[in-house]
Amino acid sequence: MKYLFLTLSLCFSVATQAQNIREQSVDLNDGSKLTYQILNGSKNGLFSVKNDGVTLLRGNYVNGKRVGNWYFFNPDNSLYMRYNYDQRKLLFVDDKVLTVANIRVLSDDAEVKNKASIALPIASLSQYYSMALEAAKKAIPEALQVPGNPIQAVLVASVDPTGNATYSVNFSSKGASEKVAFSIDNPEFQVEWIPSMLNGKGYPAEFSIETTLSYEKNQDEVKRFYWHK
Repeated sequence: MKYLFLTLSLCFSVATQAQNIREQSVDLNDGSKLTYQILNGSKNGLFSVKNDGVTLLRGNYVNGKRVGNWYFFNPDNSLYMRYNYDQRKLLFVDDKVLTVANIRVLSDDAEVKNKASIALPIASLSQYYSMALEAAKKAIPEALQVPGNPIQAVLVASVDPTGNATYSVNFSSKGASEKVAFSIDNPEFQVEWIPSMLNGKGYPAEFSIETTLSYEKNQDEVKRFYWHK
């Protein structure tokens, strides 16, 4: 009888918890949709991002903290990155990131430059790029947002030794170099970074991607990377 009572109590507790879980959805600036679960006011459960039915991110939260393995995917569904939050360890990344991004360790020490690990966003490169691109396009002065007049630019993430990042877009206007700051973070989705490291010490780094800012009448189209052909 006591065993039956405990079993029923456990079932009731699980059922009550399930009823208290709320699923929320947020549209991100690149047109992708974030879906996550809330329990007792904190993120708990599945956290995922999809675009056009393709999963770009899948992970889990427990009491507001990212836990376990998080998976990030290319637009063709192939794995781009796997990161373990319990170990704070990068388990896999598609090495084609090195053909797309210019990653520099900001140090005068030759050993640090040659041996330090690279700084990386904990996100699929496709989604990071599309979010940064859309934010940069809006950050450019409106007078320069002219349809048919594309702007050659560089999207730059400046990553400090602890993994905090700030963003800017570098471009030329009337022969002069310009630099404008922008942000890609959403209140419900912050892009975290792996800092550049050597022998347990972090170093500042830059992660930059050359691109073209195009302003067309249809602003709903988002440029993405499709390197797996």
